[in-house]
Amino acid sequence: MGENLAYIRRKDMKSLRDIPESGGKSAIIVGGGPSIAIHNQLETLRDSKYGGQIITCDRMLIPLLKVGIVPNYVVSVDGSPIILNFFKHKLVNQNLDKIKILIHMATHPSVTRFLYRNKAQVYWFLAHSLYASEEEVENSDAIVTLAMTSTKNHIKGIQTLVAGGNVGVAAWASAWVVLHKKIVALIGFDMGYPEGTPLNKTYYYSSFLEHTQATCGKGTFASLATQIPYEKEYNPAWKSHTYTDQVFRSYKNIFCSFLEIAPADVQTYSCVEGGALYHPKLKYLTLKQFLEENKD
Repeated sequence: MGENLAYIRRKDMKSLRDIPESGGKSAIIVGGGPSIAIHNQLETLRDSKYGGQIITCDRMLIPLLKVGIVPNYVVSVDGSPIILNFFKHKLVNQNLDKIKILIHMATHPSVTRFLYRNKAQVYWFLAHSLYASEEEVENSDAIVTLAMTSTKNHIKGIQTLVAGGNVGVAAWASAWVVLHKKIVALIGFDMGYPEGTPLNKTYYYSSFLEHTQATCGKGTFASLATQIPYEKEYNPAWKSHTYTDQVFRSYKNIFCSFLEIAPADVQTYSCVEGGALYHPKLKYLTLKQFLEENKD
């Protein structure tokens, strides 16, 4: 965050509040869940000629470009250097001038340098877990951080955005908080794993491995690995089962709490066609059905 302040305090810095009005009545949020590949949803989206806004998490930028979809926005919140891998591709360089990049001020400096060197359209924000708009900032640490981003050219500093600890929630929030879309569809929001996914193929296996070996030693890891806290969850909307771990259960619970406080006129559609995400405020359609009802 400290290294990024040099970019954030530049005269030409742009924050979320500087994003111009966008066309279309709706937005589709692209997460990185396995349901996208299972249901060929990128191809469905490409062939639909959808005219609304496409907002993707950083992980899915290259897969989108590979099928011929240039998203309008990419959202990135993680501070890990691995995020740079989601941008280093010739297709990204060829299309960067068409894409707006929304990044958290604690993104890894290697990502920041790459984006600025390639003249990307960068829009900064401060990610937080406890509010949905700038007006609701109450946390003292957030206030101090925002004050550090303020300059004579940017009196208010950068804008805040609820993230809930993961990029998918930040992308969803950007659709209605920043872009003012009242119809928001979700794909790739599995928040779980298909039945039979091997432990070493789960997203957080490396973190689980590192933590377990550090606290218990390698000798006990093998037995503990078989006890990873999977839970089988039933999604009544899709009449399907999904396996979740502690991280995804946390993300799901946080997102559901945000659904409770979202404005009543914001309609969120789950087009995942599976996964663990279920909530009474969600509407459920397949992606094809959503695209037929919402051309823009």
